[in-house]
Amino acid sequence: MTQAARLPLDEIRRRFFSDQPLPGQALPPSILHSWQRCRSLGLPASGRGGDRLDDGALRERREANALWLEAARPVLAGLGELIAGQDLALVVADSRGLILDESGDIAFLDKAARLALTPGMDWSEAARGTNAIGTALAAADSVLVRGAQHYLERNRALSCAASPLLGPQGQLLGVLDLSGASRKLGDFQMRALRAARGQIEAKLLEEAAGSGWRLNLHHDLRLLDSPAACQLFRSLRQLRRRTIPAPSPSVNRFFEKNESFSIKFT
Repeated sequence: MTQAARLPLDEIRRRFFSDQPLPGQALPPSILHSWQRCRSLGLPASGRGGDRLDDGALRERREANALWLEAARPVLAGLGELIAGQDLALVVADSRGLILDESGDIAFLDKAARLALTPGMDWSEAARGTNAIGTALAAADSVLVRGAQHYLERNRALSCAASPLLGPQGQLLGVLDLSGASRKLGDFQMRALRAARGQIEAKLLEEAAGSGWRLNLHHDLRLLDSPAACQLFRSLRQLRRRTIPAPSPSVNRFFEKNESFSIKFT
């Protein structure tokens, strides 16, 4: 067993916050990088975060995210049923880390409210240090934060898993989070969270596709040797030069290997 594996998390925290060196692999890279970001912001481990948004401002934030929230609703309901009885909360936050909605087991929701894990609260890293919601947004990746891996001391009773949600154009929409008591979360909950994220993103992409144009082109340019086709290719070339970066070699290889391909305009 390595020194890092034997080192208790409380000792890792003590060394980190007293600016002492840590052994290699003392923390998962995502957690260490987040702690470093939080320290660079001057965030104290004893911090408590900000105040709750008033009802009017929270309503405005929900309205600003209404399109994807509505599309996500059936999937979130299914995820809620899957985690029922596990003393967990399902949390939905916007792209800035503000909690928009929350559901789950009543007993844990009461505890979550005491820790400010409730609608209207800002859970970005800048406000609450390392936590699944804020760190998933900062890293643009799924993350699991257990117990004392949270930057703020007051959140060490929590375990949280979160996955960022992307829109059809790759834009960051928000984040899905499962939170519970320390050590409540594991691989099963993370897989369920990622599956829900994938379903929501697929639905958003399908809805966006309904408002676009689809242009199917044959791979054999000899079959497109007509005045109209030539004019079309000239227009596409001009559009590409103005708005689209050069494709990567892997993209070119993909088109070379396929018998036909489609270009979609939205």
